[in-house]
Amino acid sequence: MSPSFDITSITLDALPEGVLLVDSDGCIQFLNKAGQAMLGWDIDAIAEKAAEGGTAHDLFCRHSIYTHHEAEECPLAKQGEAQLAPQECYWTHKNSENIAVSYRRSYTDDGSCMILFTTCEQQGFQLEELKKLSFFTEINPSPLLELDDQGLILFSNPAMTDLMLEFGFDDEGAPAILPRDLAALVGKAIEQGGLENIESSANAEENNDKTSHFLWSFHISDGSQGSAVLLSGLDVTSNKEMELQRQEFERSLELEKERTRKEYLAMMVHELRSPLNAVVGYAGILKSKLSSQCSETQLSLFDRIIGGGQQLAEQISTTLDSTRVEAGKLAADISRFNAVPALEEACVQGETLAKKKGLDFRS
Repeated sequence: MSPSFDITSITLDALPEGVLLVDSDGCIQFLNKAGQAMLGWDIDAIAEKAAEGGTAHDLFCRHSIYTHHEAEECPLAKQGEAQLAPQECYWTHKNSENIAVSYRRSYTDDGSCMILFTTCEQQGFQLEELKKLSFFTEINPSPLLELDDQGLILFSNPAMTDLMLEFGFDDEGAPAILPRDLAALVGKAIEQGGLENIESSANAEENNDKTSHFLWSFHISDGSQGSAVLLSGLDVTSNKEMELQRQEFERSLELEKERTRKEYLAMMVHELRSPLNAVVGYAGILKSKLSSQCSETQLSLFDRIIGGGQQLAEQISTTLDSTRVEAGKLAADISRFNAVPALEEACVQGETLAKKKGLDFRS
């Protein structure tokens, strides 16, 4: 099981990568020590399998969801041109575990194939997984942006690129849809380990009436070149519009309630005036009709009824005037006022209440 070309097994064993030599029939000729460690197969076990007619495909390509393919399509036996760009597939460890492998292959003149490989676990990444993540970033409807620690753009996904085209850039060259003072926010995010729910809004360049609202989250990614800031955006325009509509509705409701209160107050004042004028009028008629039959003390009771009614009428007028002032329909009329008659009238009413309670009232 020595290789057909002039490379010693000692040289191959010194390589950190796995080296697998396969002849034109797909049978294993050699597997170096690094490859044996990765796949769990030693050279004796491989020789035993080869003696039974087993190929590299039979040994490493078990039937499973990860490794299944036809023997003629197996990269371990398929003839063709040298493949220097890394490719990935799943091979089967001796303990039946599926292992993600990154490999390259070349061919010799006699058709033998040398495959250099390493596990994706040793690399620290898997190309297929990176492709999936990259594809997910491309199709993600949420805007994604990467900035350096100075706020300069390093990467944007298509959704973010569309936003930059739609809303343009500000005077400092930052995307207009991003929050203001972007450089300061980047520095703050690096200092605090991230920021959440930073609001921004902007108008589209082609339609200035269209305002969009976004919430941005700042995430920190530390690498060998320093810290980078990853921004992810969430379009909350519909929520913001609903909130503005709710606030406008509440303002309209308060205005309507205030208008209704004033209208009710004005109506109530007018409704009170009619029966009050009737009370005052009838009291005056009774006083006139009974003036010859009543004493002065009895007639003074009519005066108190009339005075109280007139005072209440004045209070009603004052209340009505206050609603007119609030509506801006009444101007102030400043004039001199003698307080003595008003105080005397108040004392008359107070004296009546005091007598009912057995109190002495003086003024």
